Amino acid sequence: MVLDAKYGDAPDRLGLQEPGYGYDGLTYPPQGFAPLADGRMLVLDTAKDRLVWFGADGRMERTLPLPPDFRLPADVVITQDGTIVVVDHEGVETSGTVMFDSAGNIKARLPQLNALMTDVYAVGNDVFMSSSVVSVKAGDTSGSPSDETRGLFNQDGTIPGTVAPDGRTVVNASIVRGDKTQLLVSSVRGERPDHLFSRV
Repeated sequence: MVLDAKYGDAPDRLGLQEPGYGYDGLTYPPQGFAPLADGRMLVLDTAKDRLVWFGADGRMERTLPLPPDFRLPADVVITQDGTIVVVDHEGVETSGTVMFDSAGNIKARLPQLNALMTDVYAVGNDVFMSSSVVSVKAGDTSGSPSDETRGLFNQDGTIPGTVAPDGRTVVNASIVRGDKTQLLVSSVRGERPDHLFSRV
């Protein structure tokens, strides 16, 4: 799917654009998107505090306003059971993680875990928050919060990377600096994590 959407204040456009100095204005683009199983796309239009559905043809189908207690919608993901998960991030106290059913009704909320965790991803119906290098299991789509994932956590309660779809494997990637920049990818699995591989 190719989505060719324009920025602007109009309801049929994404984001906001404010006049600036010279020829360039200030643009506030969407913060996240999630592909749907039927070929459509769900976009988190942060500047307008809404979710926007686009058809497989790239045309806007419908919008859903986010609850007024959102401060800065930061990311969106869809879980295996079709739950729409939106994470709110600004400062320390926000509305946390809000889950919607496919019709747009709020079905559950999870509290904010950490102000530095702004990305969200799903493994089955489990919801994870992440920063650039670690993850934390926030809970599941029933609204049950969680602060542990057996066998995957560091001593400080974080997961050293991104949890794979099997729920047991963790993949981590980092940039290795030396005489030339290289990418290091490693993976572990199990309750007492076994090292699977590392590749540069």
